[in-house]
Amino acid sequence: MMDRRPPPTSVALAALLAGALSLTGCSEVQSFPAEDSEKPVKVVEVPRTHSALSRPFSAQIEASDRAQLAFRVSGQIDQFHVRMGQTVKQGQVLATLDPNDYLIAVEARQAEYELAKVRLERTERLFKQRLTSEDERDRAQTELTVAQARLDQAKTDLSYTQLVAPFDGAVSLTHKRAFEIAGANEPVLNLQGDRVLDLAFNLPSQYADMLSPDANVQFSVQFADLPGLQLSARFKESDASPDRDTNSFRVILSIERPDTLNLLPGMAAEVTASVPTLSNDAWFLPQEAIVARDGQRVTVWQLDDNGRLAPLDLILDDRGAVLSGAQPGARLVAAGATELKAGQKVRHWVREGGL
Repeated sequence: MMDRRPPPTSVALAALLAGALSLTGCSEVQSFPAEDSEKPVKVVEVPRTHSALSRPFSAQIEASDRAQLAFRVSGQIDQFHVRMGQTVKQGQVLATLDPNDYLIAVEARQAEYELAKVRLERTERLFKQRLTSEDERDRAQTELTVAQARLDQAKTDLSYTQLVAPFDGAVSLTHKRAFEIAGANEPVLNLQGDRVLDLAFNLPSQYADMLSPDANVQFSVQFADLPGLQLSARFKESDASPDRDTNSFRVILSIERPDTLNLLPGMAAEVTASVPTLSNDAWFLPQEAIVARDGQRVTVWQLDDNGRLAPLDLILDDRGAVLSGAQPGARLVAAGATELKAGQKVRHWVREGGL
């Protein structure tokens, strides 16, 4: 019988093809997307005793600069150049009165001035020729001075027909409408500043020591509608004595409004007053945990319950100890923070023990 075995070359090729298919299948089963991997990071937990130095208080945003604007002369409102809620710049015209009556007054006073000037010149010539008395010359000089003052007042009244913004801010309320009559010093609109904002809160009398210049209290503020945001605040003023009804001091702080945030008067906030201490309760961040720094405010990464990263702002004192912003038990990235990004999934890296 004839031997029908396949040639050795065919057998070898079939074996190689089967092996390649087998390796391909194994590779597909064991592969996984790189983006699903959790990056190991070193984590530090905020000490449970860290909250002993801070006290939170409910506060409300107020406008630092605010004014009720009015025309200094009376007349019919010719036009409003702004509307409620509109931001304005210092020196911008907000509203105008009908200027016709004041233009006529300027022309009349100008004519009186010119006439008084001619009379004085003629009197001066006559006085030099000894054809008039010194009293006549003095009288003519006085008439010119009075005419000049009346002309200046008329020009000033004309300028008062324009209502100008005394500072940068936003129009919060309008009391009049176009074509209505506005009396002198009658409120026309309210303007409030939007660059520097005040924070008002009541400080209970048992914490009155915080108002002492030697207390060196650090203030920070958080907003319920903006979780994770924390701004440093400056002490501005406070009552000299506590309120009889609440037994608390009204305290005003100031903050610079960030350009990217729409913080408005009336919004609620929470102020944290922190007192530096030299005790063992002071807690310091590792330097590699800091993502960004702005004065005494630093940004770090906090791990949420799902192991994802979220930015967190903390306030430090002059020594670098954490004053506020960190809740006891919170997990923070302790190293390599600048190489991470928000929303990234990580896992707690633990050093393995030796054999």
